Amino acid sequence: MKILYLLFLPLFLLANNLKEFIDLSLNNENYLQKQLQFSKSILEQESVQNAYLPSLHLGVSYLGSNKDRFIIEPQESLMSTLSLKFLLFDGGNREAKIASMQSLKQLAHLEKENMANYMALSASVLYFNYLSLESIIASDKQKRNHSAKSTQALRKFLPSWTC
Repeated sequence: MKILYLLFLPLFLLANNLKEFIDLSLNNENYLQKQLQFSKSILEQESVQNAYLPSLHLGVSYLGSNKDRFIIEPQESLMSTLSLKFLLFDGGNREAKIASMQSLKQLAHLEKENMANYMALSASVLYFNYLSLESIIASDKQKRNHSAKSTQALRKFLPSWTC
């Protein structure tokens, strides 16, 4: 628990109220890492979906030869190829991968939200602990002042030989 106090100490100094403190605590490295994992899962899902789209490939090549050749061999040739690839059937693998990536994306989103809630809860607990400690310190100062004033009042009523 003392480690959490040390981690959030700079945030206490920067924050003026609970909302600011929670916002500052969400700049934590762990929370940012969860956000990046969520973004990564979105990109992975898109790449899996794009892998199953039809692909079109166009290739062009040129071959030129200035050597003396037979008449039946051309001195220059230009070739081009065009291919279209489309997956017709894969036994349900595509749907399974897409569903798996969707589940992983939802899991990453839930982990990110869980980390945000945990950080907000920790920040709130620490903030209110900080406020209660401040009030305890202020209360102890008031008790000390009251004791000092009571001692002074009692000294006025007691004869000087008993003090």
